[in-house]
Amino acid sequence: KYLKRQIVVYTAQYNAWKNDALKQLLGSKNKLKINFPVILNCQFYCKTRHRKDLSAFYEGIQDVLVEANVLEDDNSNIIVGHDGSRIHYDKEQPRIEIKILKVK
Repeated sequence: KYLKRQIVVYTAQYNAWKNDALKQLLGSKNKLKINFPVILNCQFYCKTRHRKDLSAFYEGIQDVLVEANVLEDDNSNIIVGHDGSRIHYDKEQPRIEIKILKVK
């Protein structure tokens, strides 16, 4: 038999990233809570060239944007796509650059 329960395990590295991201977002002056259709364009600049799971990157970003009250929710009525998102290599300055584009 298979369990129908999903178990999410966060790593110490993810938790450190999440806490840092929340500090940065909560410290910003942006008080807009987006509740209209948008496209998230995410540019992930990673320290290594190792294989990455892009969908896991999206999940983390979306969860943080909701927790920081930038997005009302991360459902498909609000985040309609991730057009143009990419993973890049930058050993010297790993980072994530996010553009939130309103869908017309």
